[in-house]
Parts: sequence; C-alpha cells; structure tokens
Amino acid sequence: MNKYEHNVEVNLAETCVKPFTLKEFLDFVERPDFFEDFKNKPLTYGYIEGNPELRRGIAELYEDVDPDNVLVTGGAIEANFNSFSG
Repeated sequence: MNKYEHNVEVNLAETCVKPFTLKEFLDFVERPDFFEDFKNKPLTYGYIEGNPELRRGIAELYEDVDPDNVLVTGGAIEANFNSFSG
C-alpha cells in the first residue's frame, strides 16, 4: 500500500477520509489551547483508583452503577493484576 498511498494524485489505497491534523482536531473539539493549559498540569500520580470525575462519568453510562464500584487502572497490566489477584 505504501507505494500507492503517498505522493499520488489519486489515493486508491486510503481506507477513510483525509485524517485530521492535531490542530484541526483541537479546533473541532473547541480546545485550541489544550497544550497551553496542559503545560500547567502537575506531574503527579493522581488518584490510584481513578479520578472521581472520570469514575462518575463512567458510572453514568450504566444503570444502577455507583462511582465507588468503578475502578480505573493505569493500563492493562494493572487491570490484569486486579482481575486475577486476591
């Protein structure tokens, strides 16, 4: 595909529409200053069990789920550990 996907007049290999640039995406979601704001974010571990606001948002996707019963992990290895231990 690489031979026919780049530097061509008509792209026959593309599987979707032209992708966003990061700037176009941030403008689309109305967050053009995201990286400027992000520069001031403290680099801490944060909440071990997941940010309370995120946990509330996830719980709201389901009926009768309490945010205290939602666990957000830092990655697959942590999720696997929590699933298969203890």
